[in-house]
Amino acid sequence: VRLEAVLSGNGTTPRLTSLVLDRNPLGDDGAARLAVVLAGHPTIKALKLEHCGLSGYGVKALVDGFMARGTKVRAAKT
Repeated sequence: VRLEAVLSGNGTTPRLTSLVLDRNPLGDDGAARLAVVLAGHPTIKALKLEHCGLSGYGVKALVDGFMARGTKVRAAKT
């Protein structure tokens, strides 16, 4: 199942509050696409993205996506 399909905005995931995408090769392009999708899902409050091939650009895209919808962002302690 593609992430876009799960988060398509069709109302089937109203209780989704977190995503664990560890070890998925998202890269910066995938993070940018995910940021756009997240903007339409205010219930998602947490992401876990270990070993996903993100650089500072991908992280910034995700932070910007969360902040665009008014969600505060903080890094989790590992």
